[in-house]
Amino acid sequence: MEKKNNTFGEPLYITIAGSLRRKIMGGEFNPGNLLPSENVLSTQYHTSRETV
Repeated sequence: MEKKNNTFGEPLYITIAGSLRRKIMGGEFNPGNLLPSENVLSTQYHTSRETV
């Protein structure tokens, strides 16, 4: 069963992907740099590594 984001009713992994996309497009993550690890992202988004 997928976790749902209560705000939008969409799967949490879609919400996380959109958030990361906005951060990339907004320049928070620079080209060539690594994204945060699964462990860091799962803590940040309060979910499991599998969802991230």
